[in-house]
Amino acid sequence: MHKLICAFSLKFLSNRITIILLSILCLCSCQDNAARTKTEKNSYPDSLSINSENKKTKDPNINLWNIYQTAKEIQLKGFYHSMFVVQNEHGYGIVTANNKVVLPITSEQMLYHKESFVRKNNNLYEFYSGEKDPIAQLELDSIYHNFIGNYYVGVKNKLKHVIEMNGTIVSKNSFEEIEFPKDNSYFFGLKDNNWKAYNFDGKILPANHASKFSLNILNNFVVTLRSFGPVVLGSSVSKIEKVLGYNLHKQNIGEQCHTYTLGPDQINITFLTENKMDVPILERIYINAFGVKTKSNIGVGDLEKTLKVIYQGYLENSRGHYDTTAVNYFFVPKDEIDKNYRINFYVNNSSIIESYSIGRQPAIQYVEGCF
Repeated sequence: MHKLICAFSLKFLSNRITIILLSILCLCSCQDNAARTKTEKNSYPDSLSINSENKKTKDPNINLWNIYQTAKEIQLKGFYHSMFVVQNEHGYGIVTANNKVVLPITSEQMLYHKESFVRKNNNLYEFYSGEKDPIAQLELDSIYHNFIGNYYVGVKNKLKHVIEMNGTIVSKNSFEEIEFPKDNSYFFGLKDNNWKAYNFDGKILPANHASKFSLNILNNFVVTLRSFGPVVLGSSVSKIEKVLGYNLHKQNIGEQCHTYTLGPDQINITFLTENKMDVPILERIYINAFGVKTKSNIGVGDLEKTLKVIYQGYLENSRGHYDTTAVNYFFVPKDEIDKNYRINFYVNNSSIIESYSIGRQPAIQYVEGCF
């Protein structure tokens, strides 16, 4: 009888322990599910640089280019894999390769440049560098980054300011226009139709500074169908250097085609030559600098609609080779004597002239350098 009672007691106790253990497991599971649900609802993490999504393999069935109007791959500091700036009818945002939202797709504009980005909400521009909260906020009319450098240019009341990647305005001076040398070691500012060179404390550089050569171009050169200031298409390299009073810097030297620049501490101008009887002859000049205008006062930074008005009846166009949202406009002269000459304006997807070039056929049609 005692054995039967003990056996029954042990069995009863065992059942009670089992029930308690099951209850604990259920409670933990519920808490885990609640936490997971809360996390999934929060698509805007505390840190953009710490995200388990980056450790996962990309789902091959997800194609962001089929989901969004545009998708541009970027690399943010601290991420194992790239993120994507995407655009749909609601605006711009950032997602992972698996289409997990990192920043809501609601911004009016988003600029990405070297592990930092800026997004626009109304007239407030927020600067980010890998964290949820912006590191700076500025009220501006518009903003862009110089195409080869490490600075933004902010526009307020039609005047421009140099801004660092972290949102710091580097100089209290404001300008009608701003340009940079290729190495970003200083900058050029236009005031009262006169260009001057400045350091990043806003002080004017001395007259004997390296900037004096580019200043001469910005203040005095005009671009025509056949010429860039005193430099004429069809000239030899030695003649170019003679009329400029300046030695060109070799960039890419091939067997038949070569490119030269003004050097890293000057504005971004590139000269393309092709060998004619073993002599390099100038066939095309690329202008990637604000302030260097055509005879009709068109240049980098001007609007597509202005270009169409100024050269109405003379333009032909084609889609960009790498970016099909961009457009190449070719000014085609009507005079028989100029039939082999063109001006090529490259207009980006913001309807702004990003660069332009003058040249002779076939070099003016080359997509990249000598190709």
